[in-house]
Amino acid sequence: MDRKTLSFIWKFGITFLLIAMTNIWLMAEEESNISGWFRTDTDAHGTQIWFGASHPFGSLEIDSDIYVVGATGEFDIGPLFTLVGKEDSKDSLIVLPMVGLTFDFESMNVATFVPQFYT
Repeated sequence: MDRKTLSFIWKFGITFLLIAMTNIWLMAEEESNISGWFRTDTDAHGTQIWFGASHPFGSLEIDSDIYVVGATGEFDIGPLFTLVGKEDSKDSLIVLPMVGLTFDFESMNVATFVPQFYT
């Protein structure tokens, strides 16, 4: 994929996220089931500042996160599935496939497209 296409995908993804977040905020005035989190990680790559949230849409839950390292930021989004286990049980198998876009703010281009799979 060329940089122009990746840049378009990144801009489309951010625009979609902002529209979705605006709609969630409007719905959230009545009742909010959105959970969010914040953390920092420090390793050989430097200090990473992470923000994330879970957005319930009926029986589907969409998880997202974003982190920034220097002039690079990555946005990840994907559906969360509980495959085995009971509600509120620590014995559950949770699967979270995500797609991430890494954006280089110095060159103003999408740097990478990152498929991910968490359990």
